[in-house]
Amino acid sequence: MTRDRFLERQVEKLTDERDSFHNGQMQLQAINSGLQDSIAKYAAERKVLRELVDGAMDVVEIFPVTFPAQKEWKADWLRKAREIFHVNGKEEGKWQK
Repeated sequence: MTRDRFLERQVEKLTDERDSFHNGQMQLQAINSGLQDSIAKYAAERKVLRELVDGAMDVVEIFPVTFPAQKEWKADWLRKAREIFHVNGKEEGKWQK
């Protein structure tokens, strides 16, 4: 094998490798775009759910309790609702405590 042929093969090999990396990069960009879309979708859904929980919190907070079981249920429900949106050491929602 001549030196020129060896260099041609090395160039071809490196060109193929570069193209492979480029294709991989394009695939990763497509995956990233899909993930960003999913994140935006889930963030919008979370916002709606948070608004629903906020509304339910209002209802539960003003619900008059008569029996000890109702008082216990109310306290448990409020605690669980607060835990739902506890993020990074702070709570989200209008009912932060």
